Amino acid sequence: MKQNSNTNLLNSLHLQIHKRLMLERFSHSDIWLNYILIGLFIAIVALKQINSYRFNKLISLGWTNQYIKLIMKSPKNDIYFSSVLIFTSTLSFTLALLLYNANWLYQINELSFELVLKPFLYIIGYLLLKFAAQKLIGFIFHIDKVITPYLILKYNLLFYIGIVIYIPLLLVYYSNMSEVYFNVIILLLFVFYVAKIVLFLVKSRSPISSHLFYFILYICSFEIMPVFYTIWYLK
Repeated sequence: MKQNSNTNLLNSLHLQIHKRLMLERFSHSDIWLNYILIGLFIAIVALKQINSYRFNKLISLGWTNQYIKLIMKSPKNDIYFSSVLIFTSTLSFTLALLLYNANWLYQINELSFELVLKPFLYIIGYLLLKFAAQKLIGFIFHIDKVITPYLILKYNLLFYIGIVIYIPLLLVYYSNMSEVYFNVIILLLFVFYVAKIVLFLVKSRSPISSHLFYFILYICSFEIMPVFYTIWYLK
């Protein structure tokens, strides 16, 4: 019992030292993190100013699909709104990735602009290239009428989550939110994302069934395989 008590005490001390070192490293990065968080806030406000109607529909995406219906019915997209939305969501995901990966932050001396820029460019480049490839495959196999609504839903859900996750980011950085709470929020957002996709697939089973083979091949190539290789790479 005494040995277990000593072990628990040592683990507790190690955790406190680890957190203190992390906070010291964060102190060197305060200026960049503050600038990024302020920039995200300005970008969200800009979204509201660019198109308040579309912004309100986007926020309601958590409980309705009116935003998706708006995009599907709109004859042309709002390029300014979409550009700011993609930029804001990608930057929010980038910051969430950096703040969430505490072990990575522990290994660096300072969170510089370059360390934020690289994953930001990677994420936005990956999303854009994947979207283009998915559209091309849908066109080649003549399943674009099925794929297009799916892509619109999937990517706009990601953009929506990128906006919503801004609040937990503020709490993580400025109020030292427990990692457990942050993990719960991430899990809930992931469940929300998967549930929305599954619900769409169930509702679209009729058009999907007529192209079932190509759609399954498409899902395996662009959804399952990237996740598989990502998990394999991280092991």
